[in-house]
Amino acid sequence: MAGVTLEDVFEPLNDLDYPAAKEDVVRHAQSRGASEDVLRTLRALPPGDYASRSELARSVDTMESGI
Repeated sequence: MAGVTLEDVFEPLNDLDYPAAKEDVVRHAQSRGASEDVLRTLRALPPGDYASRSELARSVDTMESGI
């Protein structure tokens, strides 16, 4: 996630309804004009449903830290 902040990731997701599947998260961000770096980050998320913004943020943080 080099060069991409959580703020960058969530900017195109401000109006996303949760719970949301990974595919829905990526599709929503793409439809809102997310950068390729943000889309790459979202595509790298583990598959599954995200119950809330905070759950999605934890997954993004985990990816960044390599846990």
